[in-house]
Amino acid sequence: MLVITRTIDVDERAPVDLVLDIDPVTLTAAAPGVVLIGIYRELKSLAERAMPLSIETGVYPAPDGLPWSERGVEPSATALRSDLVRNDPDAYEYACNENAWLRQLSDARYVVTAYTFDAGYSITYTVEVL
Repeated sequence: MLVITRTIDVDERAPVDLVLDIDPVTLTAAAPGVVLIGIYRELKSLAERAMPLSIETGVYPAPDGLPWSERGVEPSATALRSDLVRNDPDAYEYACNENAWLRQLSDARYVVTAYTFDAGYSITYTVEVL
């Protein structure tokens, strides 16, 4: 089961007529790939209606902040072939986050943030495995 949380951060410089009709929380049993495609479709629609967006994505540690590596999750065998993952602690931890997401471990999170080019507002989608 996945929970999708949408957070909208509106800057004081944002257009006054900006109206975003987005549900703040959605619970779904859909596959993660289907959920992410849905998010990108929502953002594409918003960009077509309002203004172009810049998108930032990534996998993140569990909400309690305890690194996945300390929970016993290691990077995938593919990721461990990378010198960067083996030698850089930040890259190693990111690879652990990614593996937790790919394995759909409870509390794994994938975040998509869309920013308007004028920074008037941003929308963050956090998809978390329950």
